[in-house]
Amino acid sequence: MAGKKTNSKEFEFSDVPYLITVPEEAEVLHKPSVLVDVAEYKQIESFHKLIVKMKELARTSTDNVCGVSAIQLGIPFSMFVLQHKGTCATYINPQVQKMEDYKLFVETSLSSPGKQYLTIRANEIEVFYTTPLGQVVGVRLGGQLSAVFQQMVDSLVGVQLGDEDSPFMEYTEDIQYLTQEQINELTQTMQNALRKRKK
Repeated sequence: MAGKKTNSKEFEFSDVPYLITVPEEAEVLHKPSVLVDVAEYKQIESFHKLIVKMKELARTSTDNVCGVSAIQLGIPFSMFVLQHKGTCATYINPQVQKMEDYKLFVETSLSSPGKQYLTIRANEIEVFYTTPLGQVVGVRLGGQLSAVFQQMVDSLVGVQLGDEDSPFMEYTEDIQYLTQEQINELTQTMQNALRKRKK
């Protein structure tokens, strides 16, 4: 993740998520985010408005867990919100420190409306992040919350679920009829592709 600090000034952002299917608007989705100087930006009104808008969008989802990043609103800041069981939390400059127990997940993204993706993620992760008030927090996440957190961290380095070179695949109903042997083979294939991408 880039280490460049953001500038201290008000800014504007989009009211709706940028769509991967619109290249002119989606360019920001494929560029690395910049670290947020929370001590500086917590004094900026538009910074807090951005967080409010991200939370509003996350709450429109019917998924148990939904993430919205600043990048999806056209602002290349290293931050996102996660909605989980009706509550929303903000994660600024997030870092995944430990990953364990890889499993298959079905994920969605507001940047790919109407689509689902079969992914492989660490089922258990340890993360650190900064709150909007500047507090550094460390937590352990599991299950779908862990998967979506990883999806959001990917988005902050310009990696989206619908990318052409994605190691993940679009989910179809046929997948639920795969045998355990086929699922194991698919899991191994995706995990190998994921390792190759991260090199």
